[in-house]
Amino acid sequence: MNSSISALKFTPAAPAPRVSTAALSARPGPMARWCQAVWHALEAVGHARARRELLMLADRWQSGQPELAAELRAAARRRVGD
Repeated sequence: MNSSISALKFTPAAPAPRVSTAALSARPGPMARWCQAVWHALEAVGHARARRELLMLADRWQSGQPELAAELRAAARRRVGD
């Protein structure tokens, strides 16, 4: 054991203050607006990718299972939240 190292007392950090989402949405500052814009852009990219994937799967399944392909195409046409 190394005698030059003494035992360190562990002191936990104070918890971060919690901010309610109502407080953030009541009067969003520039950072909140920026975060919302980034989030919406990421969602749009994700939705576009999911749509492409559904259509590619539909094309792949068209010959073997046309009913499944039709459902996949219908899902690709649906908007999120509908």
